[in-house]
Amino acid sequence: RRHFFYVAALVAPLLATAGFLILRNLRFSPRFFLWVLPVAWIFAVGASASLAAWLRARRLFGASARPGISRALVPLAAALLAAFSLLSLPTYYRVPKQPNRASLSWVLSRRKPGEPIVAAYLAKWGLRFYGPREGIFEGQAFSPVSEPAELQKIESESRGRTVWLLMTFPRALRLEYPELDRYIHEHYREQARFPATIGDGEISVFTREASG
Repeated sequence: RRHFFYVAALVAPLLATAGFLILRNLRFSPRFFLWVLPVAWIFAVGASASLAAWLRARRLFGASARPGISRALVPLAAALLAAFSLLSLPTYYRVPKQPNRASLSWVLSRRKPGEPIVAAYLAKWGLRFYGPREGIFEGQAFSPVSEPAELQKIESESRGRTVWLLMTFPRALRLEYPELDRYIHEHYREQARFPATIGDGEISVFTREASG
């Protein structure tokens, strides 16, 4: 009530982000709202201080107990928020942020020598970073694609060998490259899916036996 502009400045980025995602029909992800953490701390401390003042004024407790109770409310609120965060960590770290290494290792353990690996759209970044340490280099063992024609060319050159395709952020692929997304689901079969803590960041592995 005393600092309306200050409160609006704290909340406005959250509302603007939510509004943008709704208008663009995009998926909500917790990482888009990290700003809520400092805002929550500020509001929790402020609310606790206000509650402490309200309790002192209401005389709900004895005169000797009121100062101790009011002083304990703010650190108690902070401790509860910290405990909530700690309890969420096991669930958050149960799976990787994005399983690039796990999915690539899975493919390499089953891929025969010479079989091409394809990275659809955003999956190329994981292979570019983790591939070289496994001997997988762009333009040699793996190729990024964003169009069906690029994928068809790899298939025609595979000489009957299995084509391994990695996909991540399927919603982004569907929105940005709908023809590629449709082609993959019509001609490839999903073999494995690796979960991620990032929303929509799971990595799916597809295969297709290319024509000789």
